[in-house]
Amino acid sequence: MKIKNKQQWVILIIALMIPGLLLAGCGNGEGTEEVVEPESAEEQEVVVEEEESNGDHVVIDHMGREVQIPDEINRPVALTANLMEGLYIIGLEPVATVDNYRIRSEAEELPKLGVQGNVNIEAIYGVEPDFIVAHFRHQGELVESLEEIGVPLFVIDPAQVGDAPLYDSALYLGKILNREEAALEFVEEVEAIAEGLKEEIREKTEIRTGLILEDGDSIRAAQTASGIGAILTGLGIENIVPEDMPGAGNETFVSFDIETIASADPDVILIRPSSNDKDHNKQRLESYQSDPMWAELSAVKNNNIHMLPFRLHPGRATVDEMYKMAANVILSED
Repeated sequence: MKIKNKQQWVILIIALMIPGLLLAGCGNGEGTEEVVEPESAEEQEVVVEEEESNGDHVVIDHMGREVQIPDEINRPVALTANLMEGLYIIGLEPVATVDNYRIRSEAEELPKLGVQGNVNIEAIYGVEPDFIVAHFRHQGELVESLEEIGVPLFVIDPAQVGDAPLYDSALYLGKILNREEAALEFVEEVEAIAEGLKEEIREKTEIRTGLILEDGDSIRAAQTASGIGAILTGLGIENIVPEDMPGAGNETFVSFDIETIASADPDVILIRPSSNDKDHNKQRLESYQSDPMWAELSAVKNNNIHMLPFRLHPGRATVDEMYKMAANVILSED
C-alpha cells in the first residue's frame, strides 16, 4: 500500500491515535510497508517504514522528511551528547564527537565537531559519515546545510519521542535503525539497577519527595520530564516540581520559587553544581544550609540537602552511573 497523497496521510495519522491499533501494509510484489505504533497517543510519534528492494527502509523524521536509512551503517554521526550515547547503546560507534560528550573514553580521540549548539559543518564533511542523526532544537535551522553532505539525515525532536527521557534516544534510535533489541536490553539492565537502589532508599530512609536545583543566583528546579529530573522518579522519589511549569518540555531546569518549595517541604533537596571545584561546592552547600530562607525546610533540618557530583549529567555519565551517584548522595550520612 503506497501512501500517495495528503488525504491518505491524514487517515493514517488518525488511525494511529486509536490505542492498540497496528496497521500493516499489503504486499504488492515490491516489498512490504509497516507502520510502527507509538507507545502512547500522547507521544504523537508516527514512524512509517517501507522496505526497499535493496534492504534499506524509509522513515519519516520529526520534520516530516522521508529518510532512506541503510540497513548497514558503518560511519554514523550524532550531533548531541544524548544522541551519541544512544548510538553507543545500540551498538553503533560514532566516527566523531560533539564537545559536550564526556561519557565514554573511546570518544576522547575522535574528531571534534564543535559544541552541540554550534556544530561545524565542514568538520562533519571531513569525517565522511554514512548516516547523521540531528536534534531538532539544536540543529533544526541547519537541515539544508546538513542535507548537502549527501548522506541520510534523520532529525529527532525529543518532545515527540516519548516520556522516558533517560532512555528515549536509545529506544527511538533502536526503532528506526532496526536495533530495538539492544535498546530494550539496555533499559532492562538499567531499570533493574534503579529498582535495587529504590528499594534500598525505601528501607534505609524516610525520603519520599524531593527536587533537584541548579546552583545559581536564581531558583531553578529540574522538571520530571528531563534527564536530570527523571533520576528522582527512577529512584522512587516524587519530584515536587509540577509537570505543567512554563518552559516544561524545552528546558531541563525551570524557574521555581521558595514559597512553593516551602509549601511542598520536600524530604530531600539535591543541588547540581555549576563547578567541579570541591571547595567552591562545599561553600555553596553551606550557604544554602545557613540561609534563613532555606533553614526551616525539613530537608535542611534533617541534613538531607546535598550537592551532587559534577559528573552527574547526561553528557558526562551513563544512566546507571547517574542513578548510583544520586543514590549514594541520598544514602550518605555526611
